[in-house]
Amino acid sequence: MYVRIRSQDEYEAALARIRDLRRSPATVSETSELKQLLDAADEWDRSSGSEAAGEPDDVAGLSVQTSSTFALGMARRFPQTDWVADLADLLGKDRDYVEWHLQHDIMPPEDLVTAAKRLIDGERPSRRTAAEQGLDRTAAYVRSESSLHSEFPQLSNGERKTSWFQSVLNICISGTVAALTTSVALSILARIEGRSAIQPVNSTSHWYWGDAAGRSRRIDFPHTIVGFVTHHGASLFWACAYEMLRRHPQKRTAFGDAVAVSALAAVVDYAVVPKRLTPGWEKVVTPRAICIAYAVMAVALAISPRSARRSR
Repeated sequence: MYVRIRSQDEYEAALARIRDLRRSPATVSETSELKQLLDAADEWDRSSGSEAAGEPDDVAGLSVQTSSTFALGMARRFPQTDWVADLADLLGKDRDYVEWHLQHDIMPPEDLVTAAKRLIDGERPSRRTAAEQGLDRTAAYVRSESSLHSEFPQLSNGERKTSWFQSVLNICISGTVAALTTSVALSILARIEGRSAIQPVNSTSHWYWGDAAGRSRRIDFPHTIVGFVTHHGASLFWACAYEMLRRHPQKRTAFGDAVAVSALAAVVDYAVVPKRLTPGWEKVVTPRAICIAYAVMAVALAISPRSARRSR
């Protein structure tokens, strides 16, 4: 069947029939008729110089074109513009999707037609908008970075290494001071309570030697060294927690942070860890003496010397 359009009325009737065929189930005869009507509409469109049934900006007009006519119409509307990329951007799909439909002798799909209408109506794809706003966004980014740097000064590699070294130094100093002062305090309290001064230190080695460690009343390598090393290691751990708090002091005081860390240490030592991992002081001195030891620990952390980075 060959269809030829001879007048504007026939052209408009053909467009109406094309729209009907697009909405109806596809059969062999309807597909053949649709192809003939599209070819005839294209031929009339070219010969009469009109664009898409006299409806250049209407979705219905765009939807009755073949891919070739659709592409020619878009090229006329957007000369020297990558309108294929713009359509792909509006669709949120790859460029290949648009090009595939334009290269085949079929009607453009509805989503492509809708995207074309949006482009004709003046909607600007996000890709193009981002390019146009590139300078503004860059300036805004620079301003935000400048503000961020002013609030949180960036450190050079050398300053970072210095800051890390100072933190480690602070931990070693405050941890050692806390270990020594609490050991001395426990020794004095043990003597007051009628025990040997070295028993609290020896008792800390009970995690390895068992309960017999607390009964050792003299300095000896197996109990005293293991006990003090264990206590020193625990003190360094809590000094690390204290250092973390003091790196971001905000409005807190050093003594307040030290008390918080010491209280947490007491809770962990006597309410969280297994009995075998407690400091062992409870086997030698009274709870009152233990509370005093943790208070001494807080004071030691708060007053221990600190190496602070100079402000910039």
